[in-house]
Amino acid sequence: MSIKDVDGHKLMYYPEEVATWKKTGVGTPLHVEIGPTNRCHHHCSFCSVDWITHGSVRIDTDVLVRGIHSMADTGVRSIYYAGEGEPLLHPGMEQFVQAGHKRGIKNSMSTNGGLLIEKRLPGLLPYFAWIRFSIDAARPETHHSIHKTKDFNKVIENMRRATKFKKDNNLDVEIGAQFIVLEENLEELEEFADLMKDVGVDNIQFKPHHNHPKSASNPTLYNLTDENLRQRLLARTTDDFQVMVRSRNLEEMPEIPGQSHNYCYKKCFAYNFLTLVDAKGYCYGCNIFYDQKDYSFGCLYDQSFEEIHTSGQVQEIIDKVAKLNHVQCGNYKCRPHVLNEYLDRIKNPEKNDEFI
Repeated sequence: MSIKDVDGHKLMYYPEEVATWKKTGVGTPLHVEIGPTNRCHHHCSFCSVDWITHGSVRIDTDVLVRGIHSMADTGVRSIYYAGEGEPLLHPGMEQFVQAGHKRGIKNSMSTNGGLLIEKRLPGLLPYFAWIRFSIDAARPETHHSIHKTKDFNKVIENMRRATKFKKDNNLDVEIGAQFIVLEENLEELEEFADLMKDVGVDNIQFKPHHNHPKSASNPTLYNLTDENLRQRLLARTTDDFQVMVRSRNLEEMPEIPGQSHNYCYKKCFAYNFLTLVDAKGYCYGCNIFYDQKDYSFGCLYDQSFEEIHTSGQVQEIIDKVAKLNHVQCGNYKCRPHVLNEYLDRIKNPEKNDEFI
């Protein structure tokens, strides 16, 4: 995804797949998020999957490699490695991204950066479309306060080596960095932007935290409404350094704590086009249902990805989730939300939609 589209979606650029779904009720999974492991060596204060991470599970390498080939057969265009833990803690990451790249799938990853050491760069960086480092601080002490580790300087050095490797090898991968705005780091936004520009990344994004309904983490939500600060940050954008300040998705959230979002749709139709695969190999439509097998499309240990997505199992889960009437969602702004709004409008056009 281009950073300029990061608050939206790109499903409108797949008209044939959307038209097929509208006609048949069955979609083509275009994007998959994979959590290769639920282990993580950072303990971030804002972690939205703290209720399921820091375990010891990692998906079998051969199972996921087969799964990736089946994803390609099914029509998947992109894979994002993130999920419940730190992807680079899985020793098979090189095999995963190389398998996807070989089959024409674009790869991406979010990482805390501590394990992207120099010797791993040749087996990883050439096979990614983009990588995003989760840093969230401009100073070691702040990083330690948020990430609960003391490897800030190591992470920054790893990032410098990655940007140099990209440049030396003329790679097309986009290297970005992320800053979740929290009480601990409010004074460091501009400092972070300058540091990341010096490190040599291609883009940075400042974004609000989203409180997951199952998470014990509940930091104050900052929606970056200081327009002077916003403009100072955006002004650092150059031809080779993009600054993104994300607040749109938070501004659409309800203002009253605990109040459920006023969903305009009943069914999560986005499940037809995207899938999350957890460290146990189960496929889901939303991370709210992680570790709830009753809401899984199926498991890669038992079926191929193609079998799972052509058997009607996805549509059964969509109907099952719809019966919950979004009670499980609270005011969580999940990734499929913008897709569901779009697809529901296609499925249920409003009066005078003919006047385009």
